[in-house]
Amino acid sequence: MSQSETVVNEYIIQYTSNGMPYQFKDGIVIIEGVETIEPYAFVNRDDIQHVIIGDSVKMIGEYAFYMCSSLQSVVIGNNVETIGNHAFEHCKSLQSVVIGNNVETIGNSAFTCCTSLQSVTFGPNVKTIGSSAFCYCILLQNVIIGDSVQIIADFAFCDCESLQSVTISKNIKTINSYSFSGCKSLQSVTFGPNVETIDSYAFEDCTSLQTVTIDNNIKILGKGVFHGCTSLQSVIIGPSVQYIDPDAFSGCTSLQCNY
Repeated sequence: MSQSETVVNEYIIQYTSNGMPYQFKDGIVIIEGVETIEPYAFVNRDDIQHVIIGDSVKMIGEYAFYMCSSLQSVVIGNNVETIGNHAFEHCKSLQSVVIGNNVETIGNSAFTCCTSLQSVTFGPNVKTIGSSAFCYCILLQNVIIGDSVQIIADFAFCDCESLQSVTISKNIKTINSYSFSGCKSLQSVTFGPNVETIDSYAFEDCTSLQTVTIDNNIKILGKGVFHGCTSLQSVIIGPSVQYIDPDAFSGCTSLQCNY
């Protein structure tokens, strides 16, 4: 231990390159007493296994834990409002994330390529899930998107190959392009009552999807929205639909439609 280090409750107080204090012991990082975890604060650290973010923290900066290859779990405090872009990208050992009660924004690519991630618990105030936020989380199985969520950006859950079910919240009006494309294990989708538009290629190549019910408020089915869903056998389309792109169901070789 260097002379500049202090021991508190058996944790050693250390400092990032920009002087941000944190507690560290046996692979556990505890961050408390600061409002912002600075961008790139722990980038490429291979000695961190668990992160506990205290209630003083409001912002997790971009790339804060980028490529922390041994990181297994993250608990995000109840006062964090924003998880920055790429904050946990390429944390290949990350298995579980608990997102605190006040998080409103999950940034672009925040958890991209977290290839061991199996469980995400969303807090009750998440409003925006950014572009590619959980893309290539190949072990993620189930997602319940709470009623606070208003935006699922493009590519948000693309290529989550183990994802089996998705429940879309009541406040989402648009499912953006490629949001769930390449989710090859996806078997069921429950649309919230206010979804109006399913954008282009949103469910492309979801090859296990067998039935879809297009609820009464959905008005637009974009280009290739179910392209390549080769197991899709039944689509029930409600009376509110105003436009179906000619290629919306291209490559759905098992399909029967009910209008």
